[in-house]
Amino acid sequence: WVDQEDAERYTLEIATSPAFGSSMVLSQQNLTANQYQAQIALNEGTLYFWRVIPENSCGKPEAVPVYAFHTFKLSCDEAVSAKEFNIPAQGVQTIQSEIDLSAPGTVGTLRVKNITGNHSNIGNLRGSLKGPGGKTVRLFNPQCFTIGGNINFGVNDDSQVPVSCPPDKGENYKSVEKLSSFSGDALPGKWTLVIEDVVTGAGGKLTGWKLEYCSNAALNPPVVAVKDTLIMKPGTQQPITGSLLLTTDPDNGPSELTYTVVETPGRGELRISGSTIPVGGQFTQQDILDGKLSYLHGSSAEETDRFLFTVQDPDAGWVGIESYPIRTDATVSRTDDPQTVAPLQIWPNPAQSEARILLEGLNASESSVTLFNVLGEAVPASIIQEGPDIIRLGLPWLPNGVYTVHVRSKNSISAAKLTISR
Repeated sequence: WVDQEDAERYTLEIATSPAFGSSMVLSQQNLTANQYQAQIALNEGTLYFWRVIPENSCGKPEAVPVYAFHTFKLSCDEAVSAKEFNIPAQGVQTIQSEIDLSAPGTVGTLRVKNITGNHSNIGNLRGSLKGPGGKTVRLFNPQCFTIGGNINFGVNDDSQVPVSCPPDKGENYKSVEKLSSFSGDALPGKWTLVIEDVVTGAGGKLTGWKLEYCSNAALNPPVVAVKDTLIMKPGTQQPITGSLLLTTDPDNGPSELTYTVVETPGRGELRISGSTIPVGGQFTQQDILDGKLSYLHGSSAEETDRFLFTVQDPDAGWVGIESYPIRTDATVSRTDDPQTVAPLQIWPNPAQSEARILLEGLNASESSVTLFNVLGEAVPASIIQEGPDIIRLGLPWLPNGVYTVHVRSKNSISAAKLTISR
C-alpha cells in the first residue's frame, strides 16, 4: 500500500465481509513498513476484503478505504497420451509426445503421471515438460544406471518419495525443477513430454503418460452491463431498477449474481424490500429485477450520493469494487423506468461472422443494442435492422470468446450470452 507521510504504524485487516468484525481472518498491528506477507491459509474461491489503518500519536482515522481480492477456485482434470514411440538403440535420441489441451483458463498446478514404457538402460533417460509457450521444466535426470526393464512413474512438486530402481511401481517422485513455474501460464495448447536418451547403445519404448492439470475455474466472470445514475427528487424513495443497474453473466442467471455492499450511502439509505442494507449486506440481480432494491434520500437538499458494491457468481467469478451514483434534483419529473425483462433469441449461437436477434414484442427501431466482452467493455459491432423485430449483428472483427448482448427499449431490458467461435 502507499506509505502515509504522517503514519507511525499501521494495522492490516483481512476479512470475508467488508463489515470486518467477526469475519476477520487476520488483524496485524504495529506494522511499520508499507507491505506485509500474510502467513495465513486462504480458502479457495473466496471473496476477501482488506484495509490498512494508519496511526500516529494523534490517533487514527474513523474510516479508511476498503479493497477486495478473490482467490482462485481450481478445477482439476486429467489428459492422457497413449501413443507409442520407439527409442532406437543407435545414436542419441529425443522423443516428443504431445497432449493438446483445449480447456481454457490458466495453470494452477500440474502433475505428470504414469510415464510408462521400457528401456534396456533406464539410466540413459532424462525427461522434461514443455508448455505451449515454449517454457521447459526438467522433470528427472538419469537414474538407475545399468538397470533395464519397465518404467511406470510420475513427477510433481509435492512428492517426498525417493526414486526406486527400476521405477516401475507407479510412484510419484519430486520434479527436478518446479512445475509451479507454469502457474499463471495459459493452459490451452500443446504440452510436450520430452524424453532424451543421452547415451547410445540401448533402446526401448515410451508407451504413454498422463497430465493432471488444475486451472482457475472462473472462466466467464460477471459484467456490470448497465450502471446509470439514479436521479430523483430530494427526500423521496425510488427503486433502483434493472434499467439502472444490471449485471450479466454468460454462465449464471440473475438469482445467482450476488451484490455485496462495501460502503453504504452517506445521504440516505439503501433498502431491500423496505429494510435498510448495512455494510456487508447482500442482494441479487433478481432482487433488482423484482423491484426490491430502493434508495431513500434523507433530506430536502439537492446533492450527490453513492454506494460501493462488488458482485460475485457461484463459479468464483467476480467484479471489483464499483461505485453506483445517485443524484437528487428538485426539478426532475419522474418517468417510468423499464421494468420488464423481455425474452431475447440469438441465432446462430455460437456465431462466426454474424448473428441475428429476435426481439419478441419489441420494435427494433426503438431498441438500442450494446455488445460487451467478458471485461465489461463495450465492443464494436455492426447493427442493422432487418425487420420490425429482427436485428443483424456483424461480428467479423471480434475475436473468439463469450460476449453479452444487452438490448434496451422504452419499457424493457434484456441480456443474453453470445459465443463467437470460428
